[in-house]
Amino acid sequence: ADVIPAAGPEIFDRFQFNGRTSDMDQVRPYIEDLNAESTSNSGLFADHWSQNLVDTWNKTDRLSTILETVNIQRSFPGRLGESFKTIAKLIATHTERGKNRETFFARMGGFDAHALGKENLSRNLPDVHKALTAFYHEMKARNLFDSVTVVVASEFGRTITPNSGGGTDHAWGGNYFIFGGQVHGGRILGNYPKSFKENDPANIGRGRLIPSTPWDALWNGISQWYGITEAEVMHDVLPNNDNFACDLFTDSDLYHGGTHQISGCAGKNVYFEVTVYLSTPRYLVARELTNICREAIAITYNATESVTKCLVVDQTLNIINQDRRLSNNLDDDILWSTQNYLNTNSTRRLTTTGSVLVRSEITYGENATYDLTPKNVESIINAAMEIKINNNELGIENATGLVVVAPSEPPSMIPSDGPSNQPSSSQAPSSDPSDQPSDQPSDQPSD
Repeated sequence: ADVIPAAGPEIFDRFQFNGRTSDMDQVRPYIEDLNAESTSNSGLFADHWSQNLVDTWNKTDRLSTILETVNIQRSFPGRLGESFKTIAKLIATHTERGKNRETFFARMGGFDAHALGKENLSRNLPDVHKALTAFYHEMKARNLFDSVTVVVASEFGRTITPNSGGGTDHAWGGNYFIFGGQVHGGRILGNYPKSFKENDPANIGRGRLIPSTPWDALWNGISQWYGITEAEVMHDVLPNNDNFACDLFTDSDLYHGGTHQISGCAGKNVYFEVTVYLSTPRYLVARELTNICREAIAITYNATESVTKCLVVDQTLNIINQDRRLSNNLDDDILWSTQNYLNTNSTRRLTTTGSVLVRSEITYGENATYDLTPKNVESIINAAMEIKINNNELGIENATGLVVVAPSEPPSMIPSDGPSNQPSSSQAPSSDPSDQPSDQPSDQPSD
């Protein structure tokens, strides 16, 4: 990655900051000779630094010469405008520089408004508008707009309720937008909050909204448009993709003429439970959840040879009393649960040796044309019950035990035949006789 100042590359000149005439033509040979010295006493880091200095110097000179040939007619006002002007020059000279695909990053600060939020936005947003407008018209004039996608985003959201200073504080979910010549625009993707009230399920307080769409969803579709189509390469670019299953966008979702779809999101669902015992109370991290999903996908594929997706949606911790422990040799104090919904479903309960019971409902989905049979389900059950936590197949740290419960249909309102490990919410029987006759006859003789 090359770091280029907003106004373009700066030529190395020892007098550039004091206005004196440059004498680099005379000085440069000495600097090159000094940094070319290499003896038996030379250090690896010193050699690398010297080589990097000379390479960067040469690259900067060449880049400056190329960019000087670009004639930008439009005004790009403001600091952000300067950055977009330089980006426009770089895109316009991609052939001369031997580049067919590039990613540019420009930023603008000043939005962390913990006070005077309206004044802050009134001051900064016009600069964003002017920079994007100038860039749009420059790309259109050069017939390059169809080859460009612009993503406008913030590193985090803000509270939707103000603080006492008339500003907003750090939050989580937010709204971002993209535009480009091939972008299928004019739409909102993702889930908009049902309300902005405090009791909205997405509101965790002070108007901090839980994101409904992963950041990876957007970049999955953009990466496909960019030319990344092989699963192995996409995994290197977006290593957390497997954690979001059918919540990802494809280039077909984002662009006109997109060709990709997500397989395994339109079929039947399978649910099953897994309990993992951990020695330390904690949430499972993304890597561990990914391992669980990969194992679940492999089990389903081996039994059905169908494309499958897996998703973990939520994790919660709840206290469990010691006198209700699930195993004689384990001291389970905390219930940890994750809930997953979407197009495949599997419930996994994960627990800890002295502390954490983890329950996760993991979503699977097979091809819509595929129909699960009892034999397939039995194969999935048997394979899942063969997983051995002692061999660390799932790669879960501090794991000491694993229990797999057979798959089932989605949760039912019909009472279970087996005892629950959760306390009952029923009330104690009344000690007073009822003055209402029973609807059902008694099988006991009357006194």
